[in-house]
Amino acid sequence: MKKIYILDAVNVLFRSYYAIGPMTNEKGESTSAVYGFIRTVEKIIKDFSPEYLIAVFDGPDNKKSRQAVYADYKMHRKGAPEDLFPQFEWAHRYCELAGIPTLSVDGVEADDTMASIAVWAEKKGAEVFICSTDKDLMQLVGPKIFVLHTYKDNLLVDAKKVEELFGVKPGQMLDLLAMMGDSSDNIPGLEGFGPKTAASLLQQFGTLDYILEHPEEIKGEKKQQTIKEGRDIALMSRELATLNTKVVIPHEVEFYQLKEPNREQLSSFYQTQNFRSLLKNMEESK
Repeated sequence: MKKIYILDAVNVLFRSYYAIGPMTNEKGESTSAVYGFIRTVEKIIKDFSPEYLIAVFDGPDNKKSRQAVYADYKMHRKGAPEDLFPQFEWAHRYCELAGIPTLSVDGVEADDTMASIAVWAEKKGAEVFICSTDKDLMQLVGPKIFVLHTYKDNLLVDAKKVEELFGVKPGQMLDLLAMMGDSSDNIPGLEGFGPKTAASLLQQFGTLDYILEHPEEIKGEKKQQTIKEGRDIALMSRELATLNTKVVIPHEVEFYQLKEPNREQLSSFYQTQNFRSLLKNMEESK
């Protein structure tokens, strides 16, 4: 295994749902999310000709471990739109027919599963490309692990790009997230510490631990007070943002290898979903 592409399936499905205009299948059911998902997979295959590609989904009851740390973790989120739920199943079905390996682990969020695959593959000597827009994954970026923004002309986020985008090195991303919090996941962070303030302090002092141990060195009495009073919240926020790289995943390289698609059933699936352009593309690629 020289390279592996890890697709954040949930990230792509949500992004596609809101980015693509209304689409429906023969039964009048919404299909924009799964259509965008398929187009993303096709783009990765066309642009990079990967031998190893895995689509990772959230597992059932995936928030329980972090909600044990912080009961309000992601509790503010509204449920997914009703017409999006069936599209998760169709995305699984597409992958099955197209020969795309998939993985979801019970009780585990997709981010943790992706992180575990990335660290395992890196140890195998592979270059890892995580296809996602989730900033939490930036903490994994290193010499052999990259984040790939397929929607931005395949923008490759390496360590230098992380620093350009967020003002900190990949090794400081976790502390940045802990300080500024994350409204999308309901991670509280330090009150009043936005990304610029947090990045500036990390540039100056290096780590969250140093900042918490030396609040008197921070300019401004209000900031000093917030750091003193928010110590436990900051540490909890860091724990919530920390990706678990020890999820039990398949360690057989063959599991992640692309398989031959079932063209006949895939054609039928495209017809049922009214994906005429995808059907045409498949016919032309014979």
